Amino acid sequence: MGGRSVDRLAIILVLVLLFAAAWTGCGKKGDPLPPDMVLPVAAHDLRVLRQAEGVRISWVLPEKERNLHRVVIQRSEFETMLDRCPECPQEYRILADLQLGDPRLDRTGGREMAYMDMDVRSGRLYMYRILVCNSGGACSDASLPAEIKF
Repeated sequence: MGGRSVDRLAIILVLVLLFAAAWTGCGKKGDPLPPDMVLPVAAHDLRVLRQAEGVRISWVLPEKERNLHRVVIQRSEFETMLDRCPECPQEYRILADLQLGDPRLDRTGGREMAYMDMDVRSGRLYMYRILVCNSGGACSDASLPAEIKF
């Protein structure tokens, strides 16, 4: 009699564990994308230049993309070079999320664009990266970062 109760309890426990494991997810972060959705190609040639009014960030949009809608500029900030850990993941915040026709974006010719970050302080280290997004809302991987001490 006691053996059947233990067997039933073991079966129930195994089923509960399997059910819990099936509903915990795969561990990936971010919203799922439809399998047929193609992400835009990342922006390239990211450059930063110190100017009197701030940091000028420029990049080149991918050539093969025709359906780009907006650009997301991300920034990471450090008080000093010593605060930066090159091997550690960087914490980026959204500096600007702009549609391609936004007047704050400077289209310098062809597929090259620029943005002026005027919210910078002297002596700080800034790292930037760019994401480009299509009209469906899918965004590219981040561009390679560029950094500057202001």
